Amino acid sequence: MKDPGWSYWEEGSPLPFEDVGRYKVKALPKRLDRQLLLTYLEAFGANVSSSDFWLTDIPDATFTLKDKWAARATEKPIPYPYCDRLLRTA
Repeated sequence: MKDPGWSYWEEGSPLPFEDVGRYKVKALPKRLDRQLLLTYLEAFGANVSSSDFWLTDIPDATFTLKDKWAARATEKPIPYPYCDRLLRTA
């Protein structure tokens, strides 16, 4: 797949914590790095670098898997979008 590229725009005033100088850096990898992303998340109230952020009171969710062949039998065939013939596998 060839990526046609990304286009960026801005609208409104920058937030107080934004480092707007980074937006003008020519090298794309230098515009956003791990530390800047962590700073932005922390400013939004999501301190993901703290282990407490990842704790929850919600119990674990457990899913049971169907037998491999039973699951295949219940799948509906999917048509290929270009010729409408059915795919052999889901």
